[in-house]
Amino acid sequence: MARCLEKAANAGNQAAAMALGDAYGQALIREAKLGKAGATDLFVRQIHWYRQAVSSGQPIAEMRLARALDYDAGLLMPDEALAYFIRAAHHGSAQAAKIIATAWVGGRVPPENITDFRAWLDSKKEDDPAMAQALAMIDQAPKPELMQH
Repeated sequence: MARCLEKAANAGNQAAAMALGDAYGQALIREAKLGKAGATDLFVRQIHWYRQAVSSGQPIAEMRLARALDYDAGLLMPDEALAYFIRAAHHGSAQAAKIIATAWVGGRVPPENITDFRAWLDSKKEDDPAMAQALAMIDQAPKPELMQH
C-alpha cells in the first residue's frame, strides 16, 4: 500500500503525498510516545511529503506542513511555518489566520513578521468575518513580549 502511495505521490498526486505525510506524522507520534529512536527520519519524511502536497495550493496541505514545522508551541514560530500559515490564510483558511493571531498574542511572532499579514487582514475584514476576527485579536492584544528562540 505504501509503495502505491509513494508511486502516486511521486507522479504528482497531491492527495497521495498528503496521505504519506499524515502517515509519517502518525508514526512520528507513536515513536515519540515510545521513546524510540528514528524520530528525526520520520520527521524529515513527513515534511518531504507535505512539501510535495503543498504544490496543489490547497490550504489543508499548507496547514499540515505549517503545523508539522511549528512543532514546539513553547518557542517562536519558525519563519517557514509562519509563511505556510500565511499562504493558507491567503487561500481562505480562517483557521490559519486564527493560529497566526493566537501566536502573535502569545509572543510567538515578532512584530516585523506580522506587519504585512496584518495589512492583508485589514484589506479582507469587510468581506470575511473570520479574517476580521483575527485582525481584532492582533489589534486588541498589547504588543506581546517575545519568546526566546
